[in-house]
Amino acid sequence: MQKLVLSLFLGLLSFCVRAQGYLPISCDSTKFYADDARTFARICRDKKIIGLGEATHGTSEFVRAKSELVKALVQHADFKILAFETGFDAYLINNYLTGKSDDLAGPMRSFYLIYHTREFIDLLRWLREYNRTVPKSEQVIVYGFDSQHIGSLPDLALDYLREVDPVFLKEAQSRLDNLRTKLESRKKHQYLDDLEFIRTRVNDRKNIYLKYASEEKLDLMLKILDAMTSAVHQSTLANNHGTKAQSMRDDEMLQNIQWIVNRGPHDVKVIVWAHNGHIQKVNFDLKRKDHFRLGQGLNLVFNSLYYAIGLDFDKGSFNAVNYQNGATMQPCQVANENTDSFAAIFAHVSLPCYFVDFGSMTPAERENLSKANRMREAGIGFSGEQYTFAKLNIKAAFDGLVFIRKTSATTFLDVRKVK
Repeated sequence: MQKLVLSLFLGLLSFCVRAQGYLPISCDSTKFYADDARTFARICRDKKIIGLGEATHGTSEFVRAKSELVKALVQHADFKILAFETGFDAYLINNYLTGKSDDLAGPMRSFYLIYHTREFIDLLRWLREYNRTVPKSEQVIVYGFDSQHIGSLPDLALDYLREVDPVFLKEAQSRLDNLRTKLESRKKHQYLDDLEFIRTRVNDRKNIYLKYASEEKLDLMLKILDAMTSAVHQSTLANNHGTKAQSMRDDEMLQNIQWIVNRGPHDVKVIVWAHNGHIQKVNFDLKRKDHFRLGQGLNLVFNSLYYAIGLDFDKGSFNAVNYQNGATMQPCQVANENTDSFAAIFAHVSLPCYFVDFGSMTPAERENLSKANRMREAGIGFSGEQYTFAKLNIKAAFDGLVFIRKTSATTFLDVRKVK
């Protein structure tokens, strides 16, 4: 009898929070219930770009919750492109995802360290299985939209030239080899001159190249050259972690996502997976507000077709480079004593994990949302609890939010051994 009463109580509680716009996510598996997944997909169905943020890069529940949102969007809202905050060469993973190759370890080297986790590999395996069940035209494909680093881009450029212009291959290789070591500011102009030399050759001979390879491959080659040029500009700034570098990075991210959208059919829909700080529609409440955010650009370009989802948490652990303890990647533990944080003001919502659409909130809850002006903001590094909060107009920054009461760190894997 007690179990029946408890079950009825939990069912009533779940119904009440749903009525206020909260969709529960099972915390044991960080999965949507089937009906709630469809409800979430209906909210996003008419959008062209969905931004999926995260307060930290190393939180297990964030990766699993975002994976569940991805599944709902893919299965119920026709989203077919997934763009990650990682190197541009991440598109190499598509050979694995579409069944052209069984090699997962190789293309995973194109992904930043934060993705070398069991939770993320689980998502890739799900995408591969999903793609096996649908026609080629409906398969999900992946892109990287960050261009901070050179990575394997020189090799990809040479692969293309080997196919269309073998006479030029040796010259191009000698120029691209300069980009394979750590980029130096004093050599910036040489790097840019080398890339421009290759770009000019490609543009001058593109009509010839099209006889040997598709227009799609030519377009990709030119974008690879653009990505390398961007990496040179970002890596050779005097302060490549300052505001100018951050703004340059986000602006390049915006251009890359626009390229991804333009590359697809007119009705293409894209999921953008990145840190909260990139996908938010407004800047933090800072003394200096000149840092351009990717989300600001997406909001300007796509307007109401862009829907930004932040991810926040109350307490727990996450992986980050701990500058208080040896500057190594490790689990970092935090509590929460900020009374004006989202976590504190929405503590009355008894669900351990949930998604909330701000537009579906009751008037009273929207008023509460205006009172919450802090949320977690921890990137790849950790310098102490006090630095994990940022002041932000949450209602203006996001259209919805996933909140997880207690978190744990992601589980790293040796990607050289994954299959």
